[in-house]
Amino acid sequence: DGRRRFSTGSSNRGFHVVPGGFSDDDVAYFEEAYARPGRFAASLNLYRTIDQDIADNAVLSQSPLTIPVMAIGADHGIGQGVPAGMRHVASNVTPVLMGATGHFLTEERPTAFVEIVETFLAGRPVAPAWAPVDSK
Repeated sequence: DGRRRFSTGSSNRGFHVVPGGFSDDDVAYFEEAYARPGRFAASLNLYRTIDQDIADNAVLSQSPLTIPVMAIGADHGIGQGVPAGMRHVASNVTPVLMGATGHFLTEERPTAFVEIVETFLAGRPVAPAWAPVDSK
């Protein structure tokens, strides 16, 4: 139905910045998956727990993580909100802002995402900003 089409992208392409990040076949796949009984409701459960998440984060912020934590945001997504939120529960945050990228950054920029994560996990310095070579 129309709600599934909206949630999976055929009506909300504004979340997708990179052409081809989600093909029509990708969207059709997700629409079909969400059409199965209980699947769409299950995807919304992330938001149904928001009050508990807020309470949990308040407790966790009393003793923040001290291990290195990387927080990656996209400039056409939540952006700097990702590291800002993570700083409430972690004291050693490495922020990365992926430029020219939408909300679904792992689908839109999979190679760059993996390279950034691998660099971080190897203990090498990670640039605070990333942009595609062809970006103006």
